[in-house]
Amino acid sequence: MADYNQAIKIKPDFADAYNNRGIAKKNLGDKQGAIADYNQAAQLYSQQGNMEEYRKALDRIKNLEKGFWGRLFS
Repeated sequence: MADYNQAIKIKPDFADAYNNRGIAKKNLGDKQGAIADYNQAAQLYSQQGNMEEYRKALDRIKNLEKGFWGRLFS
């Protein structure tokens, strides 16, 4: 986590760092933090014209949100 934080501090437009930090947060149980990082990654991927990674980031967000709302209302 510290390495991703440092990478983002050095290069704030490094979409992969946000994406990977999102994965780490998800694995640590921080779903909202993961969603925030995936959102930032998606925005940067879109700005950088990387539409494949943009769509993957959106899918990750969708899957986390679906899991959250599914547990909330089950």
